[in-house]
Amino acid sequence: MKRVSIAPLAAVPALAAVTLLMAFRALAQSPTAAAAGYSFPIRDKNGVVRTWFKGTAFKPVSLAQPTVVNVEQFRVETAREDGTPELVGTAPQCTLDAAAKIATSSGPLAVTQADGQLSLSGEGFRWDHESGRLTISNKLHVTFRAGALGAASSTSTPTAKP
Repeated sequence: MKRVSIAPLAAVPALAAVTLLMAFRALAQSPTAAAAGYSFPIRDKNGVVRTWFKGTAFKPVSLAQPTVVNVEQFRVETAREDGTPELVGTAPQCTLDAAAKIATSSGPLAVTQADGQLSLSGEGFRWDHESGRLTISNKLHVTFRAGALGAASSTSTPTAKP
């Protein structure tokens, strides 16, 4: 009968804990250092998570504002009260104020309704979760798919007044 040693396997959780501790210590020594994998859930008044702000990496803007972070590959996902997906928004980069629940960027944003009936894109945005407002300041492009408003498919690009 062969004996199997579990000592190497027992070391795996300890090694993972040490690695995490070292990562957190590095962030603590340099609070504006970047970290990977950002996910910020937002709960509704009943305590149910209905919105997620996500990103592949984040970096605190400053020590004075620890809840304000620059997020790479920003993604926001919202769900209806019954849990079905509602909207998905993506941007290459944004600044997120986690305390105020506001995301802003001068760069591009694309938002799609989960059922594909509506999509919009533009440059320069402010997503204020608390007020339920999305403001896109430049190059706004909106597409309604057939059936979204009970009419044929159309695309609209607003023009500025002289």
